[in-house]
Amino acid sequence: MKNIVLITKDALPCGYLPVYGNTYWSTPHMDELAAKGTVFHRHYTVAPSTFMAFTSMATGIYPYQTDRKYYRNESSLNGSTIFDRLYEQGYSCHIAWDTFYTDLVAEHFKAEGNHTTVHDIKTIREKPHSHIKGVFDDLSKQEEETVQALSLIDGLFRTVSEEERPVVLWLHIPHVIKGQNGYGSDVEAFDHIIGLARKHFADDEIAFSADHGHMDGWWGKYNYGFDVHDSAIRIPLVTPRLEGLERVDDLTVNAHILKMLAEEKIYREDYVISDTAYYVQPKREIAIIREEYKLIYSKQNKRYSLYDLSWDPQEKHNLYYAEYYDVDREIWSSTNQRFFYPHWEKAHGAARDLETILSQVWRHGTFTEESFEKFVARAKAYYRKLVKYRLRKRVPKVK
Repeated sequence: MKNIVLITKDALPCGYLPVYGNTYWSTPHMDELAAKGTVFHRHYTVAPSTFMAFTSMATGIYPYQTDRKYYRNESSLNGSTIFDRLYEQGYSCHIAWDTFYTDLVAEHFKAEGNHTTVHDIKTIREKPHSHIKGVFDDLSKQEEETVQALSLIDGLFRTVSEEERPVVLWLHIPHVIKGQNGYGSDVEAFDHIIGLARKHFADDEIAFSADHGHMDGWWGKYNYGFDVHDSAIRIPLVTPRLEGLERVDDLTVNAHILKMLAEEKIYREDYVISDTAYYVQPKREIAIIREEYKLIYSKQNKRYSLYDLSWDPQEKHNLYYAEYYDVDREIWSSTNQRFFYPHWEKAHGAARDLETILSQVWRHGTFTEESFEKFVARAKAYYRKLVKYRLRKRVPKVK
């Protein structure tokens, strides 16, 4: 049995990596692994939030297939995880992540496996810089701190590689590596981590990916967790060469990533589903992607969106509704008269098929559960507005 080394990066969209067309960064280690291995171009996360994605990566099942209702106090799934199964096959199982994540595991993960060693690689996570309203932050890099973080990771690789049994190591790198300064600023440091892995493990034992992406300014949003547009849910995946293929354009999902690496087999999906929340939560948004079409349903406003990802990869044109509201003229207008699209009949058929899948996977909580969660969401929104108002009053006016 070969070692299995999976290195993931938090909030990493495909567009940050030269493997997927970025021309700014230099990533020789990732590029070489990609040249030797298999690059996946339609690989999706099951959720644009870390621990929902983590749980599926550890168990092989989608969030909607669990009995979890909320993003808190989830029940343990140990005993049925991929790590448990790999341990029974003779692997020594390891998970390594930063202190921030280990502190949240007990509440939000509970799927590390009964025999897995969890390594706390101290604080290799750069904390968010303090921000003054209306002023650009000082984002000077502290490279010596990055060197210290990389040294911790190098020590981890060395320790795990000395195991007598074949190992499964899942290393998760935080949003921003210590000493770097913001999302996307640490791509070359991430590449250096891939290089450190190559010192201790063979190239055909190493894969890299992400837990999810983020909106990266798409639709005027700069974070993640509440949207299922492609910037947030289509993620990189480069594995050792599988099935002799350099490139895979079929739909794949990160719930099966460890199984693919262990079995050296590509698990292609007829459709993939990505969820922003568990089924009782009011701000749930779900995406179903099949062939070139994506259907999005928002529980909060009960609206649908349909996109042809081949024709419209930026997801600008909602094909679902026959009319749209013209905010400039303040009138309703015909969608297909204002936007040229040659495949309307095919899109309508895709919408019906995807709605059928949605009806099969959608669940509701009890009236009491749903009502309580709506009340909690409204209370949180009111509190945030109150805090925002009080902070605004403290900001001195410019004279």
